[in-house]
Amino acid sequence: MTEYVQNFRDLQVWQKAHKLLLSVAEIIDKLPDNPKGRILGQQLLRAASSIGANIAEGFGRRQGKEMEYFFFIAKGSSLETENWLLVLRDMGFLDNKNFLKLEGLCQEVTRMLGAFVHKSQSRRK
Repeated sequence: MTEYVQNFRDLQVWQKAHKLLLSVAEIIDKLPDNPKGRILGQQLLRAASSIGANIAEGFGRRQGKEMEYFFFIAKGSSLETENWLLVLRDMGFLDNKNFLKLEGLCQEVTRMLGAFVHKSQSRRK
């Protein structure tokens, strides 16, 4: 971690994950109020909210394998979020324009987390 990063909110990857969560919340509000819409919305919200939560928890560990573990979990949640967005698009609940925007954000978060874990592992070797 660099010295100017005092809080998990200072991490660019957390900021992007938070932006993704807020965008996902807007989409969920527009889903139909039926069992299918509620279940898909719950799954998407759970996955998207897990990204930032795990980044924050990992940041609290500050270094080493524990921090990497939480960042790795966040990466998996980012991929899961992308999956649920794809499902919503394919089921007609999300237009392609919004899907592409959110997919790009998911992929960016996934890459950033992967690079961070790789760099952290390299430093320990």
